[in-house]
Amino acid sequence: LTGDTRITEALPKVGMAVGPLSQVFINLFVNASDALATAEIDEGRVVISSTQTEGFVQLFVHDNGPGIPRSSQRRIFEPYFTTKEPGKGTGMGLSIVRSLIHRAGGTISLRDVRFGTCFEIHLPIVERANLEEEVTPDEPAPEGETKRRRMLIIDDESRLLHALSRRLGNQYEVR
Repeated sequence: LTGDTRITEALPKVGMAVGPLSQVFINLFVNASDALATAEIDEGRVVISSTQTEGFVQLFVHDNGPGIPRSSQRRIFEPYFTTKEPGKGTGMGLSIVRSLIHRAGGTISLRDVRFGTCFEIHLPIVERANLEEEVTPDEPAPEGETKRRRMLIIDDESRLLHALSRRLGNQYEVR
């Protein structure tokens, strides 16, 4: 699986913190990777691109996999709906992704493309510089040490757990 990023570096800030946005992308990447592996596509590719419209940043995640069957497309964001084999997923990934994006005031949809799967995400542009929540420690850290915020991640997909743990490990004590 290879990836290609076509994101303009000059994009404005959006109303979503780094942690939830990372979770959105990781979920979409894991789904693309699984679809490419199931279809036995040797040269799997995921392309991330972006544009800016009035008041929104548009993000696109497009893979060259087999695509989502038309009969399943209207249900993919429903909780517990999955196109994966039994035991391969819970059907919660895209539901959580949609929830995170909606909570940030955005939308996600499946874009009609000739091949593969393409998700289109719209996130509102914000003017606030710091989107991370401020957290005050419960107790002061011992002298000379900095207290780190803790994060508990629960998921039955080990690849997602490892990816999130690696991504968030610099900022949080991840369990």
